[in-house]
Amino acid sequence: IKEKLVDVLDHLLPPLEGCTSATVERVARRGIALWFPEKEISIESLIVGALESAFWDMDQLIAEDRKKYKIKGGCTALVALFILGKLYVANAGDSRAVVCKNNQALPMSNDFTPESERQRVRQLAALRPSLLGADFTHLDFNRRPVQRDLGKRILYRDAYMTGWAYKTVSAQDLKIPVVNGEGKRSRVLATIGVTRGFGDHDLRALNSTPVKPFLSSQPEVQILDIMNENIDDSDLLIMGTDGLWDVTSNERAVETVKKSLSTQQQLRTL
Repeated sequence: IKEKLVDVLDHLLPPLEGCTSATVERVARRGIALWFPEKEISIESLIVGALESAFWDMDQLIAEDRKKYKIKGGCTALVALFILGKLYVANAGDSRAVVCKNNQALPMSNDFTPESERQRVRQLAALRPSLLGADFTHLDFNRRPVQRDLGKRILYRDAYMTGWAYKTVSAQDLKIPVVNGEGKRSRVLATIGVTRGFGDHDLRALNSTPVKPFLSSQPEVQILDIMNENIDDSDLLIMGTDGLWDVTSNERAVETVKKSLSTQQQLRTL
């Protein structure tokens, strides 16, 4: 991430006033970056781009390193970056960041699971059916059709649908939906319960269908302008994996941390 930010900050240098083409060439030879934008680009978008490209590069590095080292599995990724008076939180997976501000829990990330990304995964499956192998379908049903449902009408939705419609069940509809299950039990290709993160390049479903094409290392980046917020020493940032958030709410986590910090402060004053 540091490397990407250095690239961005270099390109934030404004053009020199009154510089000629010869000056530009001379400065370029000295290694000073000049930025002549065709359209206005905000500093925020450059920092977001640095985070996004760093996530992508990290995932590609894992893909390359697994050829030299024994690297199996994958992980979620959650990064908090404080820069230029703002907090940037980049999240890929179901880890979570929560800001406690004025004793209120402010979510700074969304969980990326088969449930929350059902439509993206199904649309990819519809566009590239070869990724599904022989055992999966991109269609979604209000309940999983079985053999006795053949020829009957059942509620379904295609990849381009957000609502439901009826269709007559055929043998093809008995395949496993690419996203199956609900809530924390939802899975992609009946295998994995998270849709963004690093690694899992060799993960396969039981029928040897690769899972990685349906996973993404792209983070969602949320921004909090600290300079324009009434932030004090009592405000804090909580970051945790799903192991924490599966057993507690954002509000309960904030309450617990605040209580713990208060107790520590009281002990120090004794």
